[in-house]
Amino acid sequence: MNAEGFVEAAWIKRLDSFRPAAPQLVERRGLLRRTDTKFITRPEQIPEFLRAIKHDYGVLRAEDTSLAEYKTIYFDTPNRRCYHDHRRGRRARHKVRIRHYPDRQLSYLEVKTKTNGSVTVKHRSSRGFLDNEMSSEDWAFVSSHTDLPTDLLEPLLWVEFRRLTLVGLEIEERITIDRDLVFRSADAEHSLPGVAVIEIKQQPYSARTPSTLALRRAGIRRASISKYCVGTLVGYDNVRSTSFAQTLKHLERLRG
Repeated sequence: MNAEGFVEAAWIKRLDSFRPAAPQLVERRGLLRRTDTKFITRPEQIPEFLRAIKHDYGVLRAEDTSLAEYKTIYFDTPNRRCYHDHRRGRRARHKVRIRHYPDRQLSYLEVKTKTNGSVTVKHRSSRGFLDNEMSSEDWAFVSSHTDLPTDLLEPLLWVEFRRLTLVGLEIEERITIDRDLVFRSADAEHSLPGVAVIEIKQQPYSARTPSTLALRRAGIRRASISKYCVGTLVGYDNVRSTSFAQTLKHLERLRG
């Protein structure tokens, strides 16, 4: 077994000790309005983190796996307003995407907004599974939740990854851990092996939940990362920014 296989086996072994998250619990932990805190680390550090929190969270299982496949298309204007709004730290700012959940055979049009109070609000509209075509109703949905010029929005980035989702058994919290990230643009394709992105979703924010305390003990620090912004930077030769320089350096170190 190679090194990647050992890491995969270690994840599976740790996840076997988690209680399955009941559908009712998953629904209660939807957290469409929340604060998001992100961390970057190596996949081999995740099993120890999982060991530390196994009594406080349930695992969301899809079919026979706990690592669900995600496929996302991000929309932006030709001058990349959504990207630059994020780079400049604008409030409010938006991301518009179609996200497919192959394991559950579900697809949604999603609008994420970062508000003036640094709270993330997500609105979504169900659609046919794997349907990538935007209808007039879809654009009306986007217009109802953003001030973006919908006549200019176009698909610019495709992102795929595998995700582990945990939900708090007693606390209002959801944890996602993404790995095997792949970015595709009109110009290139890039992957991020050796990288795991952890996101703690809460409302309200707390620095003393079992997950945040376990991350602190493991020496896994907060990071400012957006999969859309990173994918845009590595996927398009004509996009440059010093705003994400530290994040890109961190990712390169993790990749080895």
